[in-house]
Amino acid sequence: MKHIATFLLLLLTTIANGQVLFNYTYPKVNFDYGAAVIERLDGKYLIVGSSRSQFVSDYDVNVLLVDSVGGLIWDKYIGQSPRMEFAYSLIETKDSNFVITGRVNSSNPYLMKFNSTGNLIWEKEYQSYFWAEGFSVGQTYDSGYFFVVPDTSTTLFVTNAIGDTLWTKRYNSVICRSVIQTTDSGFAITGSTVPTTGNQEIVLVKINSSGDTLWTRTFGGEGKDNANSIQQLSDNGYLIAGNYDHQLFDVEKETFIIRTDSVGNTVWTKKRYLGIAHFIKECKNNNGYILSTTNYAMGWIPNTDEYYLVITKLDTLGNIEWIRNFDGYAYSLGNNITQTSDGGYLLTGSIKNDIATANIVLIKLDSIGNYVSSIIDISNPINSQVIAFPNPTTDEINFSIGSSAVGKIMQMKIYNSYGQEIKTVNEISETHFKLDVNSFSKGLYFYKLTTTDKQTLTGKFMVRE
Repeated sequence: MKHIATFLLLLLTTIANGQVLFNYTYPKVNFDYGAAVIERLDGKYLIVGSSRSQFVSDYDVNVLLVDSVGGLIWDKYIGQSPRMEFAYSLIETKDSNFVITGRVNSSNPYLMKFNSTGNLIWEKEYQSYFWAEGFSVGQTYDSGYFFVVPDTSTTLFVTNAIGDTLWTKRYNSVICRSVIQTTDSGFAITGSTVPTTGNQEIVLVKINSSGDTLWTRTFGGEGKDNANSIQQLSDNGYLIAGNYDHQLFDVEKETFIIRTDSVGNTVWTKKRYLGIAHFIKECKNNNGYILSTTNYAMGWIPNTDEYYLVITKLDTLGNIEWIRNFDGYAYSLGNNITQTSDGGYLLTGSIKNDIATANIVLIKLDSIGNYVSSIIDISNPINSQVIAFPNPTTDEINFSIGSSAVGKIMQMKIYNSYGQEIKTVNEISETHFKLDVNSFSKGLYFYKLTTTDKQTLTGKFMVRE
């Protein structure tokens, strides 16, 4: 069955320049947001994000492992109900496990480590007096961890190998969401200065290994400039991606790329109308930079949540080599973009698929920007766990668990497109089940099946007139 599923999945992919391309969603029943994706050392792709599909009113960390052609291997939740957990960034550790940082409960930073099968190893919650979230996790050279917490200022956390705090340092008057450890064992953070009289500048702060500030550089002009991503380059200079504010009414900010030397002096800057900067990274073999941004969807005004994705390849001087737009959908974009071992690029995020819900998306481009334009839903039909037919339907729908699942259907829950539970059926204990939908209004619905071996199987169906 696994070989058949892989063959079917390859039929849904495109191969260009010897590289597999895909554009997939992994739909479930509620709000699912992709925050970060990496390629594991074994060549599989690991996605983390936040999901309400396990408990409708409760977010959990969601971890998905997919193979090199985008096929779902497993989909797991890590969290405690009714506590809420959110994941924002992800790394693979030196011991081949994984660490994320994010937020837990209402406002505390969160660090969590899990193994290669998605099982929790440890988790840490750090108390805060502000609404606080952990961003931009990394592993220190001595196998501890670091991340930043922006609130009214910025706090840098450095921990040991099991997440216990070694030291924290607060940097006043700056709000930074991106941090790296530098080659001298210190750190660099970027973001913006705290706004004063309507003005804020992009800031770069260099910090030593004890947390002391060595120097600070600012960039930009009048207005509210900001930065979201920093990388140290192979020559020990820095690359910053942000946005520049021209202070023109109802005109979006320009994407602002800043290249500095090792002490923060400007080497060059580039301004392009590419959208809101999310992440920038130096490509392998010093082959330029890859940038992810979101731009406002056609017909929408700034400050809405309707965006399309833009991926831009830059040369080493910041000149554009190619641009790829993913439009026609309402996207949110994750916090990184990954260059894969075949030279292509991988990014995650979410797509708003109806009035209220969002699905995790995973997009694979090749090294020269070729991509699959049509989004494909590969949830249940590919892994053969559940067959729902006929779909769309008018009066009844049949559910059947395929051979890749174990156990029988024990419970069914149905949700409407607003995420509201509208029907529960208990004590089914069958592998095949029929549901009467004559009383359902026309529209999209989501199902969640629980089996006797405690598997959760999800999908969607359409009721038409």
